[in-house]
Amino acid sequence: LRTPHSVTAVEFSKQNPMILAVGLSNGDVNIYDVKREGASWGVPIESSAGMEGSHMDPVWQLKWIVKGAERLETLVSISTDGRILEWNLKKGLVMSKLMQLKKSGAVSDVI
Repeated sequence: LRTPHSVTAVEFSKQNPMILAVGLSNGDVNIYDVKREGASWGVPIESSAGMEGSHMDPVWQLKWIVKGAERLETLVSISTDGRILEWNLKKGLVMSKLMQLKKSGAVSDVI
């Protein structure tokens, strides 16, 4: 798998183990279907590239979460930009902001 930027996080889907989420150093989140045949498996089926409001810094971690009565799986990502985003793949890649982490106090205050 070749990506346009370095890979910083990966996570396979729990419900669909052939679906792989990849976080990149530029803040993009790409979704791959690894069961695709030939060279097309290396092309993301969804990507946050160019999406307004997506991460602007490296993605630290990705986690697939099963939630709701329908047991739909969504992807949660956290980045060094301090944002925690949720990605829904039901109708393409749709992002919503869950939380914004902010640095407070001096570094010396941290034990």
